[in-house]
This record gives sequence, C-alpha cells and structure tokens, in this order.
Amino acid sequence: FRCSNMAQMAAVITVVAVALLGRAAAAATGGSAVPNHMSPGDLLKPGEYITSGNGVFVMTEFGDAQVCAKLFANGTCDRLLWNSKTGGNPGAFAWLAPYGCLNILPPGSPANTSAPRLWQSHSMHDAGCNQTSQSCPTVLNMQTDGNLVLHTTKGKAIWASNTQLPPANAKNVLFIVVDDLRPEMHHAFQQPQMITPNFDRISEAGTVFNRAYVQFAVCNPSRNSFMTGRRPDTTLVWNFKNSFRGSGNGPGESWQTIPQHFRTRGWISLGGGKLFHPCCGLELQDYPRSWSRDLGVDHFWFFNRGMCNDTHSEDPYCEKDCPGGYSLCPSDEPLENFYDHRLAQHTVNALRAVKLDPKQRPFFIAAGFRRPHNDWYYPSKYYDMYGPTSSIKTAKNKYAPVGVPPVAFNPGGFRFEDCNGTGCQSTLTHPMDEAYQQEARRGYYGAVSWTDSQVGLVLDELQALGYWNNTIIVLYGDHGWQLGENGEWHKHTNFEMATRTPLLIRVPGSPATGKRLDALVETVDLFATVGELAGAPVPTGQTDSQSFARLFDNPVAEWRNASYSQYARCPANPNDPSNDHSCDSLPRTHISVMGYTIRTENYRYTEWLSFNGSTLSAEWDQPTWGIELYDHRNDTGLDLDMPSEHINVANQTQHAEIQKVLSTQLRTFFYKSPAEIEQRNSKIPGYPCHID
Repeated sequence: FRCSNMAQMAAVITVVAVALLGRAAAAATGGSAVPNHMSPGDLLKPGEYITSGNGVFVMTEFGDAQVCAKLFANGTCDRLLWNSKTGGNPGAFAWLAPYGCLNILPPGSPANTSAPRLWQSHSMHDAGCNQTSQSCPTVLNMQTDGNLVLHTTKGKAIWASNTQLPPANAKNVLFIVVDDLRPEMHHAFQQPQMITPNFDRISEAGTVFNRAYVQFAVCNPSRNSFMTGRRPDTTLVWNFKNSFRGSGNGPGESWQTIPQHFRTRGWISLGGGKLFHPCCGLELQDYPRSWSRDLGVDHFWFFNRGMCNDTHSEDPYCEKDCPGGYSLCPSDEPLENFYDHRLAQHTVNALRAVKLDPKQRPFFIAAGFRRPHNDWYYPSKYYDMYGPTSSIKTAKNKYAPVGVPPVAFNPGGFRFEDCNGTGCQSTLTHPMDEAYQQEARRGYYGAVSWTDSQVGLVLDELQALGYWNNTIIVLYGDHGWQLGENGEWHKHTNFEMATRTPLLIRVPGSPATGKRLDALVETVDLFATVGELAGAPVPTGQTDSQSFARLFDNPVAEWRNASYSQYARCPANPNDPSNDHSCDSLPRTHISVMGYTIRTENYRYTEWLSFNGSTLSAEWDQPTWGIELYDHRNDTGLDLDMPSEHINVANQTQHAEIQKVLSTQLRTFFYKSPAEIEQRNSKIPGYPCHID
C-alpha cells in the first residue's frame, strides 16, 4: 500500500504503528498508551497513542500529517466526524467501520494487488457508503492540522494533538513584510530625504543587513521562496500561475511554512495582509494550514484587484486602486478606507488578544503591508511630505548599462493623468521623461512614509503591552524596487536594486544591536534564522534555508560568500527580448530563458541560459543569451544610484579570471543533474502529464 497524490490535501508523515483494537499496541508501535479521556489541548508525544472502545488512533510525529488508514470492515458502517481545533476542514466526514482493524501503515509500503483503493475523506458526502452497505471505503486519508478531534457515533470523542510545547525561553516574533520596499530609509541606509521614523525605531534598536537579497525579484516567486525556506528552482514557482502547494501544481504539499512551523511547535500563529501572494491556490494565504484559529482572531485576508468584483468594494479585505487605471492618486479619505490601516488595526488587535491568551503561549504574528506597491493610493498627507515635485532628485544615470544584453533589461513605466504614452515609459534606448521620473519618485516616497506610519501603530502597541523586550522584530521587502537607476523601473530584473531588499531584525540583547552588517544574507534563510533565534530551530536539511543567527552573537562570524537570485523570461520575439515580461502570466512550460545571478562581496555575475519548459530546467550546455559582470568593489550599499552597474565589464580581458571563477561558482550552485530534476518533478501532482 502506498500513499498517493490522490490525497493532495494532506502532508505525509512517517507512521510506524499497526494496531488491532488496542491489543499488543505498545509492542506494535514501540510507544505507550495514554489515558483514553483526553482534554482539549492535551499533547501526545511521538509514538504515543490513545484507545477507545472503537479502535486505536496513533500520532507518531508532530506536524501536519496524512494518515493512511487501512480498515477491515465488519459489514457495519459508522460515521466518523473529524475536524480540527486549530485548523482543518470542520464538518467534513468519512464513513468507517469502527469495530474493524485500524492499521496505520508507513508511506511507501510496497503496493500489491490486494492494496485497498484510496479515498479522500474531505469530500462532503458519504462516498457511496450508508448504514446498510456491506462495503465501506477501506482507506481514509485525513489531514491532522493542529489539534485533531475524532468523534464517532458509537463512542466518545477523542482528542489528540500534534503540536509541541514551546521551550521555556521561547521568544515572540513580529514578522513584517512590505511589498516592493527598497533599501531607502532615513537611518538604516542613510537616506536623509526619507521620512521613516518607525523603520528607524527598528534599525536603531536592531540590526541592519546592508546586503540582503531575495531569490526572485517578483512577488509570487519570492514569497513562495521565503515563506517555505526553499529556492525557486525547488518550489518551481517562477510566475503568477503556480504555488508550492499541490493546489498550485507545486511539489510542496507536505512542506511547512514559517507560520505553520511555529504553530506546530506551540506558538500561536496569527497573521494578515499580503504574506503569500494571493493567487495560484494560495488566495486564502494558506489558511487554515499555516495559521492558528484561536482566541477569536480571524485571519485578515488580502484580496487584490483581480479578486474583487469592484476594486472600490467596501469589503475590508479588498485593496482600492486608483480610478482610471492611474498610478498615483493620493486621497483625503478617512484612514479606514485604506487597506494598510485596516491591517495595522487587525495586527494591533491580534497583539491584544495574545496578551489575554489563557495559555500564555509565545506568538508569531505576521503582517504583510501593501504599499509602496503601485498603485500609489494613500492619504495625501504623506505625498505632501515630499513636495514640490520639481525638487525631487532623480537617478544620475538614466540609461541602460553600457553593454547590457537585451534579455537582461526590462522596460517599465506608469500612467499619470497627463501621460499614458512614451513620456512616462522607459525603454532600452530611451529613459522616462524627467518630470515623470520625479512624479514617480515622489509617489513612491509618500507610499513608503505611509506604510512606515502604520508599522508605527503596531510598534506602539507592542511596547504598550510590554512585549518590546521579548519579541524579535523582522521587517523586510518581498524584493527591491527600481526608480530609474540605469533606466530601470519596478522590479522584474536581476539588477542590484531589484534583488536587494532592506532587512531589519531586532533581537533583544543581541551584540549586533545598532550595527549595520555587510554579510551577504538571503530571504530564503529567514525561515531557519528566525526559527533558531526564537527557540524553534528548523531541522537541518529539511529546507534550503540556512540560519545566519550566529551573526547576532558575533557580527563578524564566518558566513557564506555569495547570494543567489534568478529571473525568467518568455520573449515572444527572440530578437527583442527586452520588451517582454509575459512570464508572469504564462504557464511555466513557456519559460524559454532563465537568468541566474550570483552576488559576491565585490561582483555581480549573471548568465542568461536557455530553459527547457518540458523538464523545467536550464540547458547548461547551450550558448547563453548573454553574460553580465558588474564591479561592486567600491559599492558601500549607500549610493542607490548604482554606479557599480553602469557598465557591464563581462568578457573584458582584465576581468577574465574573476569571470571564470564566478561562472564556475554559479553553475556549481544552480546545476541539477537529470536524476535530481526527475526526482524534483515527480513531486508535481500533475506529473508527468501536466507540469504547467
């Protein structure tokens, strides 16, 4: 018998128990019996089981679980209602024969001709079984999400839990993700033109990472990466069509996310806003699997313009956009009309709720703020902070880098009330008009200050409730943002200002407090890092995430010497690849080019490779679409004009040796063998027929 992808809703655990109505159960499981009558919230240790007059139920591992149950029916059907105290699918039910033998079999057991068929228990019907049927479903696939509650009509309720107790020294976590936030803040990155007093509060009392990088400079791939601690070539998410979960045809149905990791280790995990990108099977932010359903605090959803029938809907979860499709529309509306204010208030309420938690559990509270993502719809007060528009300084170099391969460049622009044409757009050969560059920068800056003010509301409440000294605060952007440097706008590239993100982390009592570190860190590593810092370490090898927590004890500790990012292209016209970023909306099988980039202390090196959509892998033995090498030896991270990327120095004689070294390092890191690709792709639910 083998657990199958037919049960795509559940994650697989190792189950090692075979039990027959409780007889010889201890010998079979290697565990021990615990009282039959458990109270809600009681915990089971690995290998422990509970019995009732109707059978034996075994939990052998913490975390979400798929239990493949082989039932030997005795001809009498009974109804098993199952739901979850903190998650799951309330009200779903399965039909079982509770007086039969319940065998819990390990996944991967050899299949044979007598193996029972699989049946998905989350169906809201009787699956063809009724009280008079003589043949009940023989397999129950059930997701145990949080505290599982089993009810039978002929027995008492059974409570079990797959949640650990947190350690005594557990720390709280406030986890803030800001959409399209670049490293342009007053204190953290010494940008005096910026008004960011609340970001400054975190950086002054915490640690600034001057060289933090995302793995993909687009929302959905980046968020799938850092929320799971896995790189894009592991999640297989490079667009807005897929997610890591099976619902997005991803390979990670059994993976845990950051909030889920904390929840299953005893933290209460609450959240709201744009954390996962709302698409591709994650429209509801991986709820309830990743989140607690506790203390009367509902998840605060984020519905973008594509999910709301009316972009000006009064639904509190809908964001509003500028009327007429414009990019900038500051407004004097009440604060309650702005999504980020409603999110801040929700986060404040979540903090107040955990203060009253009768169990006094540590918390993981996440908030995903929408601005400064365009459209720039926010209170006029913050736009007015940066006037007049004519005073706004623009990038010194407004043209594409000298020698840049066209496939590396991505044109961008905006729509203003007096411009919907070439003047407010950039191309490979022509920058946006100066006045519109100033207008775009002013709009962006105001949006940053608006979000800063809402983060301030959350920080005020954190301090008022007495949590300041035992809470880790993390704030960063899902990727960077380009404001005309080297002719680029938005994200959608492998350049420095697209892949670099501001990362601020406050760890109370850390020797790194008040320091700006130049260590090369990545957002994919936040999973392991925050887990270790808070007291919930991630098992080694479980994810791609590696903890850089050591830097908070010793800011000059040895750490990796590079960061790695990538970006996909789907050019409809191979002769003009710069004028197309349609990969966002195309199936991943349509990707034809993948740009892989490595950033070291002194250089950025990028190779643009042909990509095989049928295997979802780069063709390393084929000619490249272009190579880039940028000299960052004089880059302090504080000059956001990016003079280090004005000139592509690839293939110049004086840089031949370092180019060779970086090419080898990049290829060694990203290359996957055919066997590795096959193993990875086999986890796609639609494999091998549907991998798009």
